[in-house]
Amino acid sequence: MTNAVVHYTTALTINPKDVYTLNGVAEALLIQGDREKAIRCLRKAIELAPTDVMSYQSLAQLFLDHEMSTEAKTIIESAARTR
Repeated sequence: MTNAVVHYTTALTINPKDVYTLNGVAEALLIQGDREKAIRCLRKAIELAPTDVMSYQSLAQLFLDHEMSTEAKTIIESAARTR
């Protein structure tokens, strides 16, 4: 586990509903190659803050970066419905 993941995980024990920390964990997990956990973190962030655009954007970009355009489209459409 990278230092970033450890630090973000520690921060989540203090405030488990911090969507910005969840986004940071997702980014750190992606860097170390754990796409599935990153997706779960971003989905959790969206669940906690359904009107926060950052998590939708991060998840859509993750899907696009991994050639998962159908999933990206679904996330973008979900984000549009929250506005």
